[in-house]
Amino acid sequence: MGEAEGSRETIDFFLLFKRFVEHNRKYFEQLRGIALRAKKSFIIDLNDLLISKEYEKLVELFIDKPEQALNLSREAVADLIKEYFPINNINIDIRVISIHKPISFKGLDEQMLYKLVTVAGAIVKITRVDMKIVKAVFKHDCGAEFEADVHDKIEKPPACPVCNRPGRFRLLDDRCKYIRFQKAVLQELDSSNENPRQIEIVLTSDLVDVARPGDRVTVTGILKTQYINLRSNPVREFYIHAVNVEVEEKREETLTQEDIHEIQQLSRENNIVEKIVNSIAPAIAGHDEIKLGIALSLFGG
Repeated sequence: MGEAEGSRETIDFFLLFKRFVEHNRKYFEQLRGIALRAKKSFIIDLNDLLISKEYEKLVELFIDKPEQALNLSREAVADLIKEYFPINNINIDIRVISIHKPISFKGLDEQMLYKLVTVAGAIVKITRVDMKIVKAVFKHDCGAEFEADVHDKIEKPPACPVCNRPGRFRLLDDRCKYIRFQKAVLQELDSSNENPRQIEIVLTSDLVDVARPGDRVTVTGILKTQYINLRSNPVREFYIHAVNVEVEEKREETLTQEDIHEIQQLSRENNIVEKIVNSIAPAIAGHDEIKLGIALSLFGG
């Protein structure tokens, strides 16, 4: 049972989550979709767990200990698929819809570290897609090969788990398990703030490329910290490891007759270029040439 082999709390969660999925048609159909390879993610809406008091403890673990809840629910889903469908070794991602509404970026603090949080904002930057090792395979001098889970960084073991001796360990890149990996920067939507807050979002697996710069999204994930520049630096910055991303549907903007009239009026003004330049990042003084370049790129399509 892996993670489920341990404390009473973990065993109870594992069995209770399995029972919930088995007796809920909506979620059992998701099992079928994963078994048929029609989908990879199992999406759990925590609001659905509140239908019965006995499932409330599942919600509590998802919010207070999300890493543990995700691992246990992943094992429970894999176990159910093995029971009802003749499929083994299937990769499953658990996606969570929280019971909580998005909180402000200002509200993120140390008391929420490693808990499930939900924020909303606009994607302003996104990196290329890379591959991240999540399970490393090492080969020891004695010839033994073994796996090791990877978290923040790849760490070679102090001794071989087969012969129990130290020595050289070679990473077998072609045997490691990888997932797709991407980072994004999310900016708060509060337009009253001249310097809106931002936070880094880590996207993995099927969450990669779900959103593009400019998209408004709601992100549910685990609040974590990472070092700035040097690992020895005691100062850490917040980031969110996403477990679900909901992209807001784009609304088509239509111009009213009043908007069209105002645009026509502005086009007749002699200092229209100066007005446009001054409207770009008004909190930053100077740099008119850079602002003009931004304006030209915007109007140039």
